[in-house]
Amino acid sequence: MIPLKDDNPSYGLPIINYVFIVTNLVVFFYLRALPGSAVDHFIREYGVVPRQILQGESWWTVLTAMFVHNAAHWEHVAFNMLSLAIFGDNIEVAMGHLRYFAFYLLGGLIAGMVHVLAVADCTNPMIGASGAISAVMGAYLVLYPRRTILFFAPLVLLRLPALIYMMLWLGWQIVYRLTYDSAGGVAWFAHLGGFAAGIVLVWPFCLSRRRRAERLLGEREFIRE
Repeated sequence: MIPLKDDNPSYGLPIINYVFIVTNLVVFFYLRALPGSAVDHFIREYGVVPRQILQGESWWTVLTAMFVHNAAHWEHVAFNMLSLAIFGDNIEVAMGHLRYFAFYLLGGLIAGMVHVLAVADCTNPMIGASGAISAVMGAYLVLYPRRTILFFAPLVLLRLPALIYMMLWLGWQIVYRLTYDSAGGVAWFAHLGGFAAGIVLVWPFCLSRRRRAERLLGEREFIRE
């Protein structure tokens, strides 16, 4: 389920979203330029290792890990940044720049801690922006359930309301979590935790429907949703 675009024009400049995307890409290409041993050390240094976190060590990695992607897997960072570009701009304009900045980081932190608590004995580092982006997707579900998402599914292009797209995405996460557990090194719990965090956090960060309307569209189309 690769998202390609949404039918939801943004009426503002999502500066913070651009900063997050550029930061992730800069770190990714920096790692691409390093030798293999240095990459492994970097990931171990800045990734989330659950056992270490619960022992009170390297707690700051819950923040840094969300800006690190494995240099050997370009498809991971490409998918994440595409998703962030599609869903993040509308959320930033709805919340405002500073609120979105805090929302994104808090969503990523919660996602990381859900992963830590779920696999407490794990000694492998977790990296990637998926948890924070899952929070953005959760917020998008709450704010724009009727906006359509164009996405690529196996062998076909589909356009569905965000509500259905997000529910299919959520179901996919749950099925793969139950079927494959941690196979492939995917932090399913971080995805689920981030998504739930986004659904909850969007309310205090957006304050009210009136405030969102004033910040984002301020037009009748938004009110009808």
